[in-house]
Amino acid sequence: MRENRERKIEEEQSDLIRLMKAWDYARSRDYNLDECRRLGIHAVSARHAERAWAYFLGIAEEQGLAGRATIAEGQSEAGLRSGEAGPTPQEAPAFVALRKCILLGFSDQLARQAGANSTRYLVVHGRTGTLAKESIVRGSPFLVASEIRELEAGKGNLSVVLSLCTAVEQDWLRELFPGDFSEARTIAYDDTAKRVTAQQGTYFRDLLIEARQGLPPRPEEAAPLLAAEVLKGRIALKHWDHAVEQWIARVNLLARQCPELNVPAIDEQARRDIVEHVCVGPLSAKDLKEAPVWPAVKAWLSAHQQAQLNEHAPERLRLPNGRTPAVKYAQDAPPFIALRIQELYGVTGEVRIALGRVPVLIHVLAPNQRPVQITADLAGFWKNDYPRVKRELQRKYPKHEWR
Repeated sequence: MRENRERKIEEEQSDLIRLMKAWDYARSRDYNLDECRRLGIHAVSARHAERAWAYFLGIAEEQGLAGRATIAEGQSEAGLRSGEAGPTPQEAPAFVALRKCILLGFSDQLARQAGANSTRYLVVHGRTGTLAKESIVRGSPFLVASEIRELEAGKGNLSVVLSLCTAVEQDWLRELFPGDFSEARTIAYDDTAKRVTAQQGTYFRDLLIEARQGLPPRPEEAAPLLAAEVLKGRIALKHWDHAVEQWIARVNLLARQCPELNVPAIDEQARRDIVEHVCVGPLSAKDLKEAPVWPAVKAWLSAHQQAQLNEHAPERLRLPNGRTPAVKYAQDAPPFIALRIQELYGVTGEVRIALGRVPVLIHVLAPNQRPVQITADLAGFWKNDYPRVKRELQRKYPKHEWR
């Protein structure tokens, strides 16, 4: 029982070790066709493998991992020639040396298991592959694939298969490649938890080896990610309302029509910057929803520029008759005010803003608040249209004043 368990552990360390055992068996039988065929060994291929054996042995000797005497000793310890169960690879220096040698030769094909009990592996250089079905290396957190194949998976897709694999230990990476490690901090938005989290990662070249997750990010780290979620419409800012959009439209109108006032426009990049400013502080969607907006929005303009905005693109206009209607602004349409006919008595001239360069449209409303005319020429309305409108509406609304 113990011998069978040790043999299984030994063989699971490397597809190449298993092939080596098969080759050594064939070699011990002088590549006899019948003897090899009985165990499913291709005698001619086994003879060709002798060249590969010499190649790997040469690398091992150059790196000081093992010499020919050590290999021979390992073969004897592992019972390769006799077929007896030997010690596990942890106990056999020859097998450890061989696995380290394979790691040295194929370090650019190092792979990390994507998850517990997974056959999917992440490979150096941003690749992803699946362990070959015939591989006996199962459940190893780290391995090197001596062969990486791309196979047709239908409809023009490719499937990456890792084969001739060898399990390696994480400690060997620092032992053999101490200069290939780096540390990096990664910030990400967790869609499930609806919050920003930080991860401190240890990388071997570009492959993530270890990750410490769930670290609290700094507010300035979280802000760009939260802002991106807001701009995609996945997080709503409760206090970014119609009034804020009106303010932005006023700023853009004045920047466009009166460039000499030096009021900076709020384009898409500026909007992203303002949203990111709003997002500094909160770390989650829940906290961000109640974040104040106006401080960040108004900080876009200096005090002097805000005064220019209030004067030349005001929220409300003062008309000659004393009325102060709200001006409605839009990014791609003229500004307008909306008043009932009776509220426009006494107003006969044009209404303009932005140093007199922008006429304000007037939505002339009936007593029921429905528009009867939209015009920038109020004098023309009184002269040409009002008599007809008066006749039509006076009968319906006799209690209203009709001049």
